[in-house]
Amino acid sequence: MRTLNRVSCLVGCLVLGAAAHSANQPAADGVLALEPSAVDSAAARQTTHRSAHMLPVASHQEHRDNTRELTGSKAANANSRAGNHAVRYIGTLTYQGGPVMQSAVEHNIYMFPSNGACPDVAACWGDPKRFLADLGQSEFIHVTDQYVGTTANGRYTVGVSGHVNYTIPSKPLVDLDIQTIVHNMVVKDGQLNGYGHEYHVFLPPGQDECFDTTYSVCYSPDNPATFVFCAYHGSVDFPDVGHVIYSVEPWLDTPDCQALLPDGAHFTGQNSILSHETIESITDPDGDAWWNASGNLDLFGYEIGDECQWITFDSQGVPWFLFDNVYLNGRQYWIQSEYNNHANGCTDGPGPGGD
Repeated sequence: MRTLNRVSCLVGCLVLGAAAHSANQPAADGVLALEPSAVDSAAARQTTHRSAHMLPVASHQEHRDNTRELTGSKAANANSRAGNHAVRYIGTLTYQGGPVMQSAVEHNIYMFPSNGACPDVAACWGDPKRFLADLGQSEFIHVTDQYVGTTANGRYTVGVSGHVNYTIPSKPLVDLDIQTIVHNMVVKDGQLNGYGHEYHVFLPPGQDECFDTTYSVCYSPDNPATFVFCAYHGSVDFPDVGHVIYSVEPWLDTPDCQALLPDGAHFTGQNSILSHETIESITDPDGDAWWNASGNLDLFGYEIGDECQWITFDSQGVPWFLFDNVYLNGRQYWIQSEYNNHANGCTDGPGPGGD
């Protein structure tokens, strides 16, 4: 889904609890305690730019309303659910003239609910910090070289994390709430902004999130009528801290978003969708850089990850996401491939053959 400057958000029902660490300095483990306030909310209300691009749930092939168009993943004919490195279909990405992220520091923001559902990061999200560090040191990340104009190693790294203690509200959070949290993190993180930084907000189990207070386009597994996306990335201009790139990473233990792999890897879907949003942010942070403008195979507007987020179905009709078995910085992961213009297909590396 592509939406630029179209959504007018209102404040949601974010209720914050006590912070885990001191308000202004990172703890010894490199964690900032976040306490979003009215000041952060006001900054979110005064933004002058907004872009967002989302990954739709498996069951939504198309969703439309009067402000946006969403084209979902198509069912794919494939011989296996993993390890298939072959070209899958042609969908050349073209450059629209906007900026890209040639290098960046990735910052994770974890939302800890007061109900104790997430006692620590590992219990709910695995190890996103390690995954992003491995991704940044891998050959896999070099599939972006052709789009960002550099082949340098080690250009995507991981910075300080942020923790938010809060109470899950009765209504879903909205994107303005996310922007409020991100603004607080940027301020406490030394106002690190622009195309050299990205902030990933991880939601806990039971937390729904929507684009605005119409609550019609949401991550809402408990409400199928509004359950439209699994994650999204976007950018916004705050009046004080400037341009900020961020993503929203819901808790993905749901059949429409989670991977169902034979190895039972619990956090495979979380890692794969995090790589999806990160790499799409790198190659198309504002929705005006690299995406499919040809319309071939109904792929208009698809970004580098969308074209390779394949879905097939088992004999019971359960969706399975297709993954490649890859090694990132020496560690094994199952994650989706990315679209490679040089290979005219989905690969797990920069070369025409995918490595």
